[in-house]
Amino acid sequence: MKLTTSLVSLLLFMNIIMLFFQYQVYSSRLDDKESTFSYSQEVSVTYRESRFYVIHKFHQLPENEITITWPLQSENRACFIDNKDSCTRLAEDLHVFEEGEASEQQISYEIPAKEALTQPRMWKGVFASLLGGSVNNSMVHVTDVTKSHGLWLTGLPAIGKESLSLVDYKLFNGKGGVTDLYWQKDDYPAVYKDHLLSIYANQPLSDETKNILNEIKLADSNHLAVVVNNQTNDLKANRFVFIPTISLPTVKDDIILSSVHSGYSFSADTTYSLEVVASFLTNQSLGSE
Repeated sequence: MKLTTSLVSLLLFMNIIMLFFQYQVYSSRLDDKESTFSYSQEVSVTYRESRFYVIHKFHQLPENEITITWPLQSENRACFIDNKDSCTRLAEDLHVFEEGEASEQQISYEIPAKEALTQPRMWKGVFASLLGGSVNNSMVHVTDVTKSHGLWLTGLPAIGKESLSLVDYKLFNGKGGVTDLYWQKDDYPAVYKDHLLSIYANQPLSDETKNILNEIKLADSNHLAVVVNNQTNDLKANRFVFIPTISLPTVKDDIILSSVHSGYSFSADTTYSLEVVASFLTNQSLGSE
């Protein structure tokens, strides 16, 4: 009986690994076909009157025609004129940047927030992107005219903030793209920061917890924002990890498993598969024995 169980477990493990490798090869081929150029971007987001007003600047564009992927919920799409070359390549129908030598182009759009800021909120897919392109670096300015005094996050490293008489301002900058925007009423400090992740919590971390976090190796090199909040258990988004509490000794596993889960599709009953894939990606033993 034990031999049969071991064989079944081994076969299951091998099937999972084979499927994972097949997925990786398929994804790599898609990436090779679709990611034909790279660019950087600077996004200015202003929140007022339950709307986000976005100015989006693209840098280092190639000269060929480029299709713009607008956020599905975006409204009042337009050219943003900053200088004489700001929109020289933007087609009249706003769907593409036409062939041209200008390497920088700017657009603007609005995203309705719909509800007042009271509970933790996640807005997904709120930033434009370019079809076939990969983002080298993103800089995001968030200006809150309502002065909600809450915590704004993008998943990128937060590198500066300031509360002025009329607005609250926060600056993010880091490697890779950005798709989502998060807010919560309580402005938690970053209790832990390194090049891989920032942890936002209402209590400081113990030295033991920090030592464990220093051992974390994430499969994705892009920065993650980890929010410790028991009201965000159902939230999932790119470059975000939400955990209800930091408890030893599972904190490392919680963060790694959550980060891998956010990047891959797993059903609710495939915890074992998730643990296997996460262990393979990070070269660490994770989950139950």
